[in-house]
Amino acid sequence: MKAMKKKLALAMAVVIAAGSVPFMPSAWAKPAKEMEIVNIRELPEETLYQQVEYGTKKRSLDLPRYLYAEIREVGEDADDTDDTDDGSVVTTATASNASVARRATASNAEKKTGTQTATATPSNAAVPAATPSNATPSNAEEDDFGNWKRVRVNWVLNESFSEQEEYDGEVPGIYVFEAELARDRYVLGEAELPQIEIEVLEKEAEAEPFAWETEIDGVRIRLTADPGVFPEDAEVFADRMEDDYGNTEESVEGSGKAQQAIQAALTKSVAGELAKSATGELAKSAAGESTVMEISEIWVFDISVQDGDGKIIQPDRSAGNVELAFTLTGTVEDVPEDGEGKTMLQLFSTERDGSEVKALSEQTAEDTVSTDVERFARYPLVKLRAASVRYVARIGDTGYETVGAAVQSVTGSAKTTIVMTGDSEESASIVVNGSRQIVLDLAGYSLTGPEDASAIIIDGSDASLTLKDSSGGKTGSVNGRAGGISTQDGGTFIIAGGTVGR
Repeated sequence: MKAMKKKLALAMAVVIAAGSVPFMPSAWAKPAKEMEIVNIRELPEETLYQQVEYGTKKRSLDLPRYLYAEIREVGEDADDTDDTDDGSVVTTATASNASVARRATASNAEKKTGTQTATATPSNAAVPAATPSNATPSNAEEDDFGNWKRVRVNWVLNESFSEQEEYDGEVPGIYVFEAELARDRYVLGEAELPQIEIEVLEKEAEAEPFAWETEIDGVRIRLTADPGVFPEDAEVFADRMEDDYGNTEESVEGSGKAQQAIQAALTKSVAGELAKSATGELAKSAAGESTVMEISEIWVFDISVQDGDGKIIQPDRSAGNVELAFTLTGTVEDVPEDGEGKTMLQLFSTERDGSEVKALSEQTAEDTVSTDVERFARYPLVKLRAASVRYVARIGDTGYETVGAAVQSVTGSAKTTIVMTGDSEESASIVVNGSRQIVLDLAGYSLTGPEDASAIIIDGSDASLTLKDSSGGKTGSVNGRAGGISTQDGGTFIIAGGTVGR
């Protein structure tokens, strides 16, 4: 117990003695050294002078957050730094970087071999010279590599030498930024902080849409496309195929493949409407009467685009759209108009061999038709004239103005049904010959032959005709002034309905 009391008394005495000693931080604390920047590593030329595109944001400029600076204690001998022949900076080891060197070679300072310890020799205790090439700091803010440290800076716009009081990437011109130390732990000695000059370039002119037009034989052709669809050096070529197509009545009635296909398409569309209206029994009203559009004039244009090397190219539809328009520019009589005898325009496309004819537009009374272009081809521009036509027979959806024309359209030996859609007076005998196998459905209508011959002649042992009447009244008939139906050379005639008179 007495020993414990002595220990407590001793402890109290120490506390009292300590409290009686005044606190003197100024006497004990080591004063902070004032450090100055005596050298700054130069920035690359591409950083000091920059050209940027119109609209570049400030955050996209190359304004380094850090500079590499040589730091010395104020008053320290500046002769420790020498210049090499190649202009690089060499820093002689000081007390601070000597300690770093010693730490860096600590692994070599003591090497154990068995029970012996090898002491560092002067060769491995030497301090390497710190040059910019081997004194590059790491990502830490102030890693110690000799006297070189990474110093953080801010960049401030010098209004006197800049285009605006604030940087504006949408105002072309020169902007000068000056570096300022971000912290006051260093003072700027003889070194000068750098400036960065930024030149904002003029705004580039926006690409213009592609536009081209020409006029050929009273038709204005215009091709437009979004920017980038064609190269800048693209050239458009347009030719009218005058060797195959013309403007005369003879050429309209000619045998050009495209023209034939277009006329067939127009005829089929009208006959198709007739077939759709004939539900069940065909009435004797104006079942075969219709107003159709006949070709009055046709132009076929071959359109192509070539690049600067003369190579035919197609539009790059990933870059935008392409429109091709055709406008009549002739006299008032040539321009489509409403009213009696009105004319219409319609645009088609066809391959260069005349195949795959497609309608690219609806029939219109306007003087312009246009189409969206995926790839270029030939373009038949058709001027249509309203005309009244009466179809008296049909095969499927195709109408015919005479029964004889329907029979002559049949090829091969397949059994083919012809349905009458109106009364018909034939100017010549209808001849069923060859290997034709015809089924003629009178559908309640009458067929009248010419004055001096039979209405229908079945000629040849391989030819046959079957007559029927699908109408409710069974009023269909074949009448011939010189005979109704006759056979020759073994032709076959079968009557399954209807009547045959003289």
